[in-house]
Amino acid sequence: MKWLTTLLWGLFLLSCAQKKDFEKANYGDYERCMNSIALFDTCANPGTSCEFHLKKVSLMLEDSDLDPAQRSFVMRTCYRICSNRKAYYRKIKPKLMRDCSRLLETGYN
Repeated sequence: MKWLTTLLWGLFLLSCAQKKDFEKANYGDYERCMNSIALFDTCANPGTSCEFHLKKVSLMLEDSDLDPAQRSFVMRTCYRICSNRKAYYRKIKPKLMRDCSRLLETGYN
């Protein structure tokens, strides 16, 4: 569960994921980015209540090295995603996937 400790780094990488060539690609950054999306997918999973998802994510975060403020941020983000699942799958997740893939692209400016 160590990847949870870098969840916020993954979020940061989504906004500034630029690599000049394939050799400079950091697979650790890409993995953290994809793990962040997996966590958000847990929050957006249809068929159960948001409270259930928050409990599940809260249990996952107990094993992490995140401080209370970071955990709070993740929980608020999870609740927002759960509250608007359709927008997450239609607009947000595709953008996150593109941003993660940019970590591995060559010649990205």
